[in-house]
Amino acid sequence: MWVGIAGCVAMGLYPPWKYLSEAPGPFGFLYSPPTGANGMSLKLDLVRLCVEWCIVGFVTIGLMISSAKNGNSSGTSASSGNSANGTGNTSNGTANSSNGTANSSNGTAGTTNATSTSSSATSGIEVTYEAPVKQSPKTDKSGSTKAVKFPDFSVGEVLIESQDDSEYWDGVGEARGTVYVPTKSNVQLEVLKEKPMHLVALKDMDPHALQSIDFSESAVTDEDLSYISHFSRLYEIDLSHTSVTDDGIEHLANIHSLRKIWLDNTKITEAALDNLKKLQQLDKVSLTGTDISESSIKSVKESFPRNCEIIMASGTPA
Repeated sequence: MWVGIAGCVAMGLYPPWKYLSEAPGPFGFLYSPPTGANGMSLKLDLVRLCVEWCIVGFVTIGLMISSAKNGNSSGTSASSGNSANGTGNTSNGTANSSNGTANSSNGTAGTTNATSTSSSATSGIEVTYEAPVKQSPKTDKSGSTKAVKFPDFSVGEVLIESQDDSEYWDGVGEARGTVYVPTKSNVQLEVLKEKPMHLVALKDMDPHALQSIDFSESAVTDEDLSYISHFSRLYEIDLSHTSVTDDGIEHLANIHSLRKIWLDNTKITEAALDNLKKLQQLDKVSLTGTDISESSIKSVKESFPRNCEIIMASGTPA
């Protein structure tokens, strides 16, 4: 609008005059208005005046339309921003409410944490405890669940045996605090891969809590295996790609419920076979990538259960 007003003022101050004897050129309206000289008469050049009016009019209207569109766009953005802020405020309110609940839970867990600290102090291990995370309970077809109590600090991940295929395990959540799983499900613990693993805390767990433990590719030691020897329903253990030696296998010799054990690429020798023979419930033993010769395996095979599948160092069945 101000451009239009400025154009009108300019045309009022400098009207398009022309000499009476001058024939206007095709672009005459672009030149400065002539001044009278030598007594020649001037008159208003209507053609240039109309052209100037049109130019000023079109420019003014175009700028007003553009300004109106920009205003609408800004209004929409501001409205969206306000809406987002409102949603953010609502989310913040919900988060504050959740924080309040978490603080309450932390207060309730104080006694448990204090007890766990005392127990760990006895074992000579310093652990920083956090409030256990409440897991969403999974149920079986009957809708019932059971509670599996882990230490108040994470020792890995909890999985349950798949209902469709017993060779696969479905993830449940972090192995910390109380975890709820279907009542009739088999439970697997996949331990942390790096130190500190704090596996000494496993010896305080319910002997019936775990049916499978996955130590594969972890920093587990021979001593760590002494903390799981009380699990009376443990039927599967994976120690592949670890530094476990014959001393570690000796700790497993008393877990007579074991049916499957993976010892691929470990540091065991032929001396471990004597302890493995004590596990008369074994269905499968995998020794791929070990230093145990095939002749040694074949010589003691008759000492293993008849239906036990033994995978030799080469990866072929004995």
